[in-house]
Amino acid sequence: MKKILILLATVCLLCSCAATYNTRSAKTVDVPANVMMYPTTAELIVSDTKVEGTYKNTKKIVLDKKSLEREAVANALEKSGADVLVSPKFTHTMKGAKCIAVKVTGYPAKYADFRTVTPAELEELPVAQSLEKDL
Repeated sequence: MKKILILLATVCLLCSCAATYNTRSAKTVDVPANVMMYPTTAELIVSDTKVEGTYKNTKKIVLDKKSLEREAVANALEKSGADVLVSPKFTHTMKGAKCIAVKVTGYPAKYADFRTVTPAELEELPVAQSLEKDL
């Protein structure tokens, strides 16, 4: 009987401790419904000369083809100092069923002349036209 009382007292002590949490909420501001947001556009300057990038999977981690392709594109962009690779063409080196290396060639391009779209240009965008159809 003594053992049961000691066990019961121990269980009660363990269960009586409760964790308390203090929560705070961020202050919010109501945004009026008449706010108009305009997208930003930029010119894309594409080079005439191709650039090449490669990536060989020397790590013991198995990467899928898409990951290897992203690494090869990153290598090409790093070499050229470009922002994006236009018309990339990939060559995969396989060992059995596993892709071990990827080579990419494409045209390096840089973004320039960032500006806000004018209301007239906004009406010409396909997104704006599809929104009008939905309304």
